[in-house]
Formats: sequence, C-alpha cells, structure tokens
Amino acid sequence: MNPLIKHLEMKKDLTRVEMPGTEVFYNWLLEKGKLLKERDKKLEKRILTFDLVSIEPRHCYDNCKFNFDIIKNQISEIEYYEGYYLIGDTPLRHGFLVKKNKIIDITARKFDIRSSDYFGIKIPEYMIYPLFLRDKKRSYTEPCLYKYWMKLKLKGE
Repeated sequence: MNPLIKHLEMKKDLTRVEMPGTEVFYNWLLEKGKLLKERDKKLEKRILTFDLVSIEPRHCYDNCKFNFDIIKNQISEIEYYEGYYLIGDTPLRHGFLVKKNKIIDITARKFDIRSSDYFGIKIPEYMIYPLFLRDKKRSYTEPCLYKYWMKLKLKGE
C-alpha cells in the first residue's frame, strides 16, 4: 500500500476512536483523492521566473493561492490541490498545483525540497480566494480542504 494512503487510513482509524464521526472526512478524502507521482520540474522552473510571483518558505497554501491568477493567466489548465505529500517517509499536509495530472510544486522547487508522492483533492477556484487573515507580519490564508468538504456535506454531496 502507498505510504500516503496508509497514513490516511491510519488517521481515519485514530479519529474513529478519538473523535467519533470525523472519520467520515477521511473516508471522503480517500475515496475522492488522487495519488500523483510525477512532477513537471520544467514548468515549476518556468513559473518561478514569472514577474510578481512570490514564494515563501513554509507557506505552500499561500504560495499557490496568492500566485494562482498570475500563473493561470500564463499557463492554461492549472488546478489547485490540497492534501499530503511525502518528504522521505514522512507525510505532510500540503498545497500544490496540478496540470494534466502532473504536479507543479512551486514551494518545493524554490526551496529544493525533495518530495515524492502527492495525494490530494482538487479545490474549486471559488474556494481559492477565501478571506485573508492577518498577523503582525503578513497576510495569509488557511488550508481550505476541510472547509470544501464541509461545504459539499452541507449541500448533501
């Protein structure tokens, strides 16, 4: 079994015990999510040359969402995904871009992060532009995977 899928199955089992009912989210994620393995490193490199594209360490969600319109205006068929990726054997939550089933990870590219498998859900564009939050230093966004799932659940989907 793929390590990311194994990790999500384990999280689902843990939440079933610790927070009954929340395993429904992981069931949905495992059912609807997509496992991706191939990165488009040429396209990642090209995107980093675009004017106005700004990438910060440890801000994968922001890096994708803040730059989405700039990238989309120059490259068609770009999609935003949220989910997980592997760094070595460690699964981490992550936001990344996808084009034709190829991963475009501008954060990993910029900071030379050696990642492998990715697993996530495509987030619709209307969810990419949430209310921006502010701390003392900068504006930022929150991950929206759970909010997207809640929105679908409320609609009965």
